Amino acid sequence: MRDFIPSKIDKYEIQKKLGSGHFSTVYLARDTTLDAIKAIKVIDVKDPESIMRKLDEAQLSYRCQHKHIVKINTAIPIRNIESLSKIILDMEYIEKGSIEDYMKDNFVSVIEAVKYMREVLFGLEFAHCNGVLHHDIKPGNIMLGRTGAKLADFGLATLIEKDTKEFEYGYYPHYAPERLLQKKVSIETDIYALGLTFFRILCNLKKSDWENFKKHKEYSNKIKDNV
Repeated sequence: MRDFIPSKIDKYEIQKKLGSGHFSTVYLARDTTLDAIKAIKVIDVKDPESIMRKLDEAQLSYRCQHKHIVKINTAIPIRNIESLSKIILDMEYIEKGSIEDYMKDNFVSVIEAVKYMREVLFGLEFAHCNGVLHHDIKPGNIMLGRTGAKLADFGLATLIEKDTKEFEYGYYPHYAPERLLQKKVSIETDIYALGLTFFRILCNLKKSDWENFKKHKEYSNKIKDNV
């Protein structure tokens, strides 16, 4: 059964689905008020009373306006889409998609990989300087725009001032050792995740290859633990 795709959400005419996560879906859409193509992220809000807390992603993304971070234009709380509360994040549309998508059919050279990482590091440094931790750095969250690589998806981002507290969410395969063992997050854990991302791009590990690599490492560790 195909996923249901609405024809219109608020002022946006939906053209196609770009991707989805646990609590949100991203669409390619036309903003009918500006006659402009946008990427919109529609976030589900189960509890209408918590709708303002769900705006954290928009607020932290807007705090990090940089040419190597995907730009967010606005956030719109909506209370009546299919009788549910949702939030629409209006973002710039990156035609080339993510580097994870790019690697499905293309080989990334060492020079390209270094260039992409250099650009994303500029964006990540800017986010850190503005007090924001990303928590979810991976090839699928690095977009290839006209001005170079851009860091995307601040859905799990938090303020650095919370780095001494436990933080349970993120992309588990990119966790730093201290995050696995002590459940602590910091600027260093973001950098570690970017380092693993660089490794995957440098080795041209497609998503399917990475899944197999993870299974192999997990199996090896189980054997080692039982020796």
